[in-house]
Amino acid sequence: METKKLNESFQPALKFAGVLGTVGGFVGDVLSPLGPILNYLLYLSIILLIISLVFMILLPAEKKGLFRTSSLSTLFFAIIFGAFGQLNQNTENGFMGDNIELIADFQSSLNLIDQKLDVISEQIEGVDTKVVEIDSKLEDGFEDLKKDVKELSTENSEKLDLISYQQEEVLTSIDKLNDIGEDLRETLGIKRITFSINQKNRIESQLKSQDYKRIYNFFNRRFLDFNFWNSSVEENRQNKELALLKIPNTDIGYYIKATNAFQERDYYLAEKLLDSALAINPKSYFGYHLRGQIPDNESKLEDLNRSYSLQPNSFVISYTRGFYYLDNQDYENAIPDIYQALKQTNFEAIDIAGNLIPCYWNLQEWSSIVDLIQKVDYQRLNEYLNENLGREEFLSSYNILPLLNTNNVADITFIKSDVYSEVDNIYVGYFLNNPEQYIPYFTKNNGKSITLNQKDIFGFGAAGLKQPIRDKSYIEVEPVVFYIERNSKNNQLISEIRGSEINEVFTIVFKVMEPRENDKIDGEVLFLKKGIANISNEEDFPEFKKLKVKESGLITNW
Repeated sequence: METKKLNESFQPALKFAGVLGTVGGFVGDVLSPLGPILNYLLYLSIILLIISLVFMILLPAEKKGLFRTSSLSTLFFAIIFGAFGQLNQNTENGFMGDNIELIADFQSSLNLIDQKLDVISEQIEGVDTKVVEIDSKLEDGFEDLKKDVKELSTENSEKLDLISYQQEEVLTSIDKLNDIGEDLRETLGIKRITFSINQKNRIESQLKSQDYKRIYNFFNRRFLDFNFWNSSVEENRQNKELALLKIPNTDIGYYIKATNAFQERDYYLAEKLLDSALAINPKSYFGYHLRGQIPDNESKLEDLNRSYSLQPNSFVISYTRGFYYLDNQDYENAIPDIYQALKQTNFEAIDIAGNLIPCYWNLQEWSSIVDLIQKVDYQRLNEYLNENLGREEFLSSYNILPLLNTNNVADITFIKSDVYSEVDNIYVGYFLNNPEQYIPYFTKNNGKSITLNQKDIFGFGAAGLKQPIRDKSYIEVEPVVFYIERNSKNNQLISEIRGSEINEVFTIVFKVMEPRENDKIDGEVLFLKKGIANISNEEDFPEFKKLKVKESGLITNW
């Protein structure tokens, strides 16, 4: 009889528990990232089973039917949840979450994976504290904010040794990189990107590979070492290809993809790829640097500031931010960044020096231009400015640059102040050619006017800088007329002068002639060379012994 009643209760209990238990097992497996839900369901089933058995034993026979069915149902629940629990063991996100990508994507959409903060709970508290400090300082200006962000960004990161180029240790846990606090993430401009479990596993694996460390170290070194930047062009191409092949799902991989899109002017794609790069590594200064150059990016400066705060020793980042200021005609802010970048290249980067010149020029910081000319290769700088500005613009402005150097430059103001006492004195200086100037072919000797024969004498106009020049003052030049004897030795020089453009520079050694009028300066040319010649360099003056020159340009041993 009891066996018959048990059989009658078996099928309803099996159907009820089978359907509901299976559904519950699936749900519990999917929600595994929230906790051991299947274990809780198993424990609950066992407790209900024990209660049902107790009531079935203690109650009269006519009331045992209900608890007989209940006991069988809870037994089946326990068996089903126990089976699901076995499958769920040793998995990160449940059996189905680890093996079925659709389930993994569903878990990611619920942000369940991102809830695991146990690894960095102490760091989160520190970050939250820092966020409060940053929020309180936003009103005090961006400089204070940048200082705090820089302090935070350097935690748990080792800087690459510039000399030994030892490999830099980088964060490789996506959980740690993502869970930095939503407020700070918003402050840094980092978008939260969710990855499927399979993609997440690929990212983790690639971040921990030797290929990642070596390729990261390569690009890091290029951003820090100007000489290596120039000497590793082919290696740069090879490492980009290797990054796309070996570590395409890392921050470096997405960064390389973004640079390719940027070069093709697909700025929308570049920005999306950079979002992924920064989601993987919010401390990627490469990503911020490139994002700060996207034309439609309304937060260019903020991104460049973030990049600089993460790696202030990069000549590339300093130059990019300085060029941003220059492009916006903010010369005062451009100068420190561009000068720092140039200094980090040991003053070898002529293109950087070429963009520092207009900053000084527009602010009339002439002494800074002189200092710059003395530190860089002026001939290369001259060629760079000519090529990039165009000959006409260069001659109308920056060709006067060498005249600002007060060493071995004739002080026209000094000569003009008492030209009579300077007659027959010999000076050297740099002068701008002025073919449009009127040339009077007469002079004076002992107060008497003398007409010069144009068949024997060639005259040409020039302009010399008035000394001294002070910062923030207007540059003035004084017209000078020079005469050179026509002979076989000077014929080539005369042809070169006549064929020269306005404002071209000449180095001229001349003897002061008696003035035609009180305020005019004439000179008899003793030596002339197109361009800048160093009077103290015997290679520039091979036919002369080493000359002694005063600061005013007066030669005392001609």
